[in-house]
Amino acid sequence: MTATSALALLEPYFAELEAKGAAEFREQGLAGVATRSADLRYVGQGYELNVTAGSRMLNEFHTAHRKRYGHADERRQVEVVNVRVRMVAASDEITLPRKVFGDSDCTDAILKQKRVMFHGEWRDTPVFQRDLLMPGNRFEGPATIHEYSATTAMPPDCKAEVDEYSNMVIEL
Repeated sequence: MTATSALALLEPYFAELEAKGAAEFREQGLAGVATRSADLRYVGQGYELNVTAGSRMLNEFHTAHRKRYGHADERRQVEVVNVRVRMVAASDEITLPRKVFGDSDCTDAILKQKRVMFHGEWRDTPVFQRDLLMPGNRFEGPATIHEYSATTAMPPDCKAEVDEYSNMVIEL
């Protein structure tokens, strides 16, 4: 089967996904662009590669497979596992609110002191609670910054500052 004949068989599925996406966009007053792709794999494999759906879909799959796994077999049968439609719409420019800079002192954000190893040496290290750090707060490493989704280990000789958008800017 060629990519063209495969696309013809997949067309109703792509059309259904595009119609659903377009309807959701209309409800929100958006105009969007649909991009089609498919997850392909060699028959019998347990992993897929996502490629743009189109007349070069099979060639793109073999190229992607060769790039990722170091080999490809153009004679081997390929199967479609999933079809995907990605809807994209332009949005208005976002203006993030700037926060007022406060004091550089951030001792209120220190939860505790902990011994942490940096460069083969144990160091007394403050542990900061990320959501208690405010714009204008500054500190030097070593430090550990805890937040709900991550922990940042900041080595000695680094400097950190919280900017007006509450981003943590660390100079290494």
